[in-house]
Amino acid sequence: AASSPEALLLKDLDKLEMILQAQEYEAAQGLPLEEFYSCVPKLKSKTGKAWAEEILKRRQENKKRKKAEETGGEDGSDRAPKSRNA
Repeated sequence: AASSPEALLLKDLDKLEMILQAQEYEAAQGLPLEEFYSCVPKLKSKTGKAWAEEILKRRQENKKRKKAEETGGEDGSDRAPKSRNA
């Protein structure tokens, strides 16, 4: 039986909630939770796919930022401007 567009979106939202929770746990605990992102290719709705793409993009940005912080900001992107009051 075919599902309505609304039903497909609700199923996708459930999967999106799961990957958002995984992203929060990764950030808080520093644990890679790749297995929770395996549902992304299974998303059916256009909205669900677009949101997942944005979530994954932000995840990659956060990983890069965290890595830069751990390595002392070698690219300089996370360094605060030096104060002239020193």
